[in-house]
Amino acid sequence: MRIGIILFLLVGLNLATAQTNFEKEIIGSWKLKTQVKSFKATGKSKTANQPVHVEVDPLISSDVLLRFEKNEKLAIDKQQFLLEVTYTLKNNMLTIGDRTFEILEIKNDMLILKDISLSNDMRYEYKRIKTDE
Repeated sequence: MRIGIILFLLVGLNLATAQTNFEKEIIGSWKLKTQVKSFKATGKSKTANQPVHVEVDPLISSDVLLRFEKNEKLAIDKQQFLLEVTYTLKNNMLTIGDRTFEILEIKNDMLILKDISLSNDMRYEYKRIKTDE
């Protein structure tokens, strides 16, 4: 019984630490670097500049800057247009509006998201950029 409680506490603490790390690491400005379409059956990938039938999302493009802030606010900056929204982050799931992304990897200057809201199986790789703010 004691071993079960200790294991439960250790797993709980590790999950809480992972959540805190995602929350800290996502803060900052991110710019889309590449979009990749994965095909599960073949295991092959195609980059988005190859012909792939995918719904175009104007807020997921290389000229959009995502600025994640500590208070679960997200500024989406596209040229002269600024949209401020809220986001939620639970474990490795990032929700922005009605879209949910799985965080596949996040480290110093790279963020890789997989769109799980749509059945397009798209992965997005973002690069952290330095801003004057």
